[in-house]
Amino acid sequence: MSKLAIGLLAFAGGALAGGLFVRWYVTTHAGQLAGEAISEKLAAAGYPTLGRISAGLLTAVDEVRA
Repeated sequence: MSKLAIGLLAFAGGALAGGLFVRWYVTTHAGQLAGEAISEKLAAAGYPTLGRISAGLLTAVDEVRA
């Protein structure tokens, strides 16, 4: 097997493993990711406390769901 074929197989395997990990992380931490995004938007709008509360609530929902 040539070095090019080995390199392509290694790249494809790494891309597949990375994609599967990202999919797992997003499905198991969806609330936390959404909470962080909402928190950033609310902080930018001048409501940092409300953003922290919403992020905390969505993280708690994720923990209960897991």
